[in-house]
Amino acid sequence: VHGPGDGQSDDIPAMLADGEYVFDADTVAALGNGSSDAGAKLLDHFREALREHKRSAPNHKIPPKASPLAYMKEALRRHSKG
Repeated sequence: VHGPGDGQSDDIPAMLADGEYVFDADTVAALGNGSSDAGAKLLDHFREALREHKRSAPNHKIPPKASPLAYMKEALRRHSKG
């Protein structure tokens, strides 16, 4: 999210659905070695890897087993490619 305020001012109203989770700006920046944009891209790759894996299984075998660490490793691989 980009908008008014700073990383801790809570100036942007957000409407969320039940079960959604939000990372604070400090955490996102930490994932990006100080860059919120880089951290957000890494989290996007993480989400993409997770969704691809979950959708790769037949409906009767969802969710296929994998660890969050495996998704993050795939996210890091994609992130390093650009």
